[in-house]
Amino acid sequence: MPDESDRIYSYLKRIIQTSAIGVAYIADGAIKEYSIDVDKDMCISFLVSRSKPDNIIHYNYIIMANDDLIAEAVISSQAKHLTADEKRIENLFELCSARIIFQETKMAIQKTIDADRQNTHLN
Repeated sequence: MPDESDRIYSYLKRIIQTSAIGVAYIADGAIKEYSIDVDKDMCISFLVSRSKPDNIIHYNYIIMANDDLIAEAVISSQAKHLTADEKRIENLFELCSARIIFQETKMAIQKTIDADRQNTHLN
């Protein structure tokens, strides 16, 4: 039977794959925030920042539902093995990035189709 973290991961994964995602850069680009408005009362935020203590890059991941912390992890760029939860968190951020690329590609294709239709109607 799936545990609570499995259910949360599955829920977040499904939300990312089926929702429009916004992206913003906070603190002069030091923090990247992906956000999903689930409904009028719920916003899920995925925040990632980089730090470099001891000259080793670390990625700081935070997942929030409104103001409630859902998950967080600090992962070294030199980490050889991640825990299951760290892998899940990292995967969710990769899914957010892929969804942004999908949305931008879809928008560009739609603009091209619309421009082609406009040219066809003008000719």
